[in-house]
Amino acid sequence: MENDLQLTFGQIFNNNLDALHSQLLEIQHIQANRLDSEKWVQRLRFLDISCLPDLADNSSLRAHKVRRGRSHNSVRARPTYHLTIPLTSRTSIHQNTEYVAVSWPWGAAKEPHAPSRFTFDVQRRSSRVPHKSEFPDHFMERVLRFAQFVKIDYIWVDKESIYQDNSRDKDLGVQIMDVVYGYSTSAAGLLTTQIEHQHDIDALSALLSREIFVHPGDTQNPQFNLHEGHKTLIAIEKVVERILADKWWERAWIFQEDHLASDRMVLLVPHSADIDKSGHHGFGNIEGELLIKLPEFKQAVTLFCIAARPNKIYIEQWMRKAKQYNIWNKRIYRTTPPAPQTSSSTTQTISSYPTTTLSILEGICHRDIAKEEDRIAILANAAKFSTRIDISPSSQLLSSPHSLSAALLTLILLNGEILKDSCKPSMPQGDILNHTLLSYLKACQAQLIAPSSHFSQTYIDHCRFNAPLITRAGLLVPGFLFRLLSPIPSLTPFTLPVEKRWALRLDDQHARGKLSSGQYNAIVLLIIHLKAFYRPNLPFARFLTTQLSQSAYRKHPQTAPCVQYIRKNLSALAAALMNGTPVQLARLENSSPSFSFSNEDDNKEGEEEGEPEPSAIFILPPQSSSHVFTAWDNGLQGQGMERLASLQVRMCRQPVDSSSSSSSSGSQTSLFSSKDADSSSDSNLDIEADAVFLRCRGWVNGVWCVRGKRVRKCVVAVPGLSDMDDFDEGE
Repeated sequence: MENDLQLTFGQIFNNNLDALHSQLLEIQHIQANRLDSEKWVQRLRFLDISCLPDLADNSSLRAHKVRRGRSHNSVRARPTYHLTIPLTSRTSIHQNTEYVAVSWPWGAAKEPHAPSRFTFDVQRRSSRVPHKSEFPDHFMERVLRFAQFVKIDYIWVDKESIYQDNSRDKDLGVQIMDVVYGYSTSAAGLLTTQIEHQHDIDALSALLSREIFVHPGDTQNPQFNLHEGHKTLIAIEKVVERILADKWWERAWIFQEDHLASDRMVLLVPHSADIDKSGHHGFGNIEGELLIKLPEFKQAVTLFCIAARPNKIYIEQWMRKAKQYNIWNKRIYRTTPPAPQTSSSTTQTISSYPTTTLSILEGICHRDIAKEEDRIAILANAAKFSTRIDISPSSQLLSSPHSLSAALLTLILLNGEILKDSCKPSMPQGDILNHTLLSYLKACQAQLIAPSSHFSQTYIDHCRFNAPLITRAGLLVPGFLFRLLSPIPSLTPFTLPVEKRWALRLDDQHARGKLSSGQYNAIVLLIIHLKAFYRPNLPFARFLTTQLSQSAYRKHPQTAPCVQYIRKNLSALAAALMNGTPVQLARLENSSPSFSFSNEDDNKEGEEEGEPEPSAIFILPPQSSSHVFTAWDNGLQGQGMERLASLQVRMCRQPVDSSSSSSSSGSQTSLFSSKDADSSSDSNLDIEADAVFLRCRGWVNGVWCVRGKRVRKCVVAVPGLSDMDDFDEGE
């Protein structure tokens, strides 16, 4: 597969939109089955170092000395020790075994200044004779020293833990690296660039401790402490530039390992023998090695780039390699809340920025790789996608010509990426041909709104459609369609009276589980209003009451995944009520109005006509549509991710297939091909009859109850691919 990421879709497909569409439809059926990979990871193999001597203790190594004289890999006369490491698997040890996952640059295993004193063999259970390890000796020595330093007895390294002479073993491992690195106890990133000078250590320590900033804890608006001096900043620039020039940052597979290991990745950076690292930022005490926690390094480098302002030419290059997404995205995409702001403690800054999909893809595309199709698996692993594309040698993807850009776009769409379609006019059909994959995703990158600033980027990365299917009309997605209720005096749009808002703010001092007392009481007051206006046993009021009671308890291991999402949205809803931000009730589309009220003698407003009962409440943005589309997926146990969608949408007319003429009866031609629908579930006729055509208009937070309700099929427009016309406002 060739790299066509620098070409526009028009260049790739000869300006033929139908050819692009056809390839997307074809590729979506070339999926990898993760079941075998999930079985493979249950038998994960490790190097067992529990019986090895302490490499830092020369006395314990004497029994393993094999000769004195010339080392096998150097002309220098040094003692050499021979060690054999057994290879074991999870079937022989506890499933929850702690292990170190190794991240190292293949092809960059240059000999260090001081060659290893060791040679290593690996003993497989299936073999009587140990074999010379394919993992370079000097790397193995560094990893063993690190594992012994952190007191972990098992090591996962691809060269030995995946049988490199078995293509099936490699294919299974490639598709589940997200679990291998994501579930590691610790990860070791092996850099080869050596730190030579003491002033480099001093500068690195000043950066990591953040003493160069006026307020070290400020991640919103970092500013340099001028007392540190210009020379210190120059020294930091040089040492960071040196570290980021290492080959470790250039390999696409390592980007995945770095991203998945997250806060568990530790960089091992060699340093010269005459450097004193005592009294500095925690660099560990392994001889000749600096231990740098990668999250701390990324955070410090990102803050340094923000404080340096855009006049530094290195910022773009550094952020491609060492960006801390949460800090950077908050800075770049930060927005101000549209609601009236007060000095109350309930005021929340809106966290509105995109998922990390584009950032991950950019990081992958700018790094080196041997096989271009591996970028597909790396994106799926790094983004923790549930649906995978088969890139094995026998895959149809490789047996016939396919575009890498089209394959990556298919993967992104199949995993529910929400694209921006709120521009007026929307991106016209065919305009995608003018874009490369990266420029298209950037043009259609949706900014989503997290209900709180706590782990907001993580929350936003879960904002996705559930199990979409690509059709010629758009994405066929299951979910629920709500219609916002007509405004009802004093209730819809609903805001608490000013005097009650102030009373709740005064009561907003004590936490009640995940909600403060003020927030808890705001939801209680909302429930009271709902019961008073509709009926005491209103199902939605009961739902809110149940969720409110669950919010008073900390997360339990058996708590349903949806509970934490409901808690966050309850908190945002309460804050909106207390700040005077409008909220609006909604009902499921096509749900019948209710004529049952709690007290027939009460003259409730709207009783004579019968008001439709609400089953949702949403926090309104400044400009809102009349409908909201929602969806939820619990994800896979241990793998995959929960997925949530809550979008303002506009209803559209069903598009007509212009490539086919209408029948004599004048009926429209279906845009669903025979491959578009899953024949094992609903027929094409059912999909066509039930489908609602929508355009996304933006994210909206809220709480909704659909228990026992039928999932509806909706077709969501794909910008630049779909041809949908909005209904007029009056239709």
